[in-house]
Amino acid sequence: MTLENLPEDAIEVGRVIDAWGVKGGLKLQAFSTSADGLLKVKHWFLQSPAGEVKSWAVESAKWHSDTITATLQNLIDRDVAQALKGWRVWVSKSALPKTADGEYYWMDLLGCTALASDGLALGVVADVTESTVNAVLHVDCGAAYETVLIPFVAAYVGEVDLASRTIHTQWEREWLEALAPAVEKKTKNKAATE
Repeated sequence: MTLENLPEDAIEVGRVIDAWGVKGGLKLQAFSTSADGLLKVKHWFLQSPAGEVKSWAVESAKWHSDTITATLQNLIDRDVAQALKGWRVWVSKSALPKTADGEYYWMDLLGCTALASDGLALGVVADVTESTVNAVLHVDCGAAYETVLIPFVAAYVGEVDLASRTIHTQWEREWLEALAPAVEKKTKNKAATE
């Protein structure tokens, strides 16, 4: 373990939620169900709530139920591991495994413009979540509309062009109009209760 700064291409991939075992292991919440950053990268950066950063070599990391358990080099004391509870886990993006064709890291999709079937901008990808079957894009279409949820499957998503930061979808722009009344109704109800 060494004390240092986060690398310029650091991405947050999880959080320490507890100590694990009696020999200084950690239990972590992964921010993605694929968890490549935690399972395959062999060098992590842990950041305390106060901003202190410690660099650790990873000895092992694996799924344990719905969390990740890990052992870090020279971390052999449960009390020290327990003191890391709440620390954020970062990795260098350049250390992540390359993705196959048609596969993307969620972080690369955030901020991309989702294009409707007519090629016009639908909105911006604000979040990506996992459903029981597939990933789901959360597209912010502006203040007049509710967030559009688009399943990240071939039936709804076409070409993803990370160079131009665009995602072509099969969503029809006219479908947005069906969402507008719901937002207007919420706004009116909120104003009525104030």
